[in-house]
Amino acid sequence: MRIEPGIIQSKVFKMIIMERQENSYKIYLDVCCLNRPFDDWNQERVRWEGEAVLSIMEHIYDRKWQLISSEAIEVELERMRDLEKLENVLKLLEFATIKVNLNDDTIEDPSN
Repeated sequence: MRIEPGIIQSKVFKMIIMERQENSYKIYLDVCCLNRPFDDWNQERVRWEGEAVLSIMEHIYDRKWQLISSEAIEVELERMRDLEKLENVLKLLEFATIKVNLNDDTIEDPSN
């Protein structure tokens, strides 16, 4: 399967593929995407989307792809009421290697 830069969107979530360099991708998953693996998988669509996010995260864990985080994600997570899901999403975001700031066009490495 070949993935090109662009936006992949369903009624529920948006994933932005920022840049493609050979077989390496920079991936931005919105909060709905990040939550999907921890949602109730009784609905087939939810299960497929959750499995897709987990598959993407495997590539990120293996350092084949890079996860992008943002201040927008942080703001949205502050409103989450499900603390267990919040904890799980924060664990996924620990693998982010790039952070996009709201107030400027800079992209920074969150490990610095």
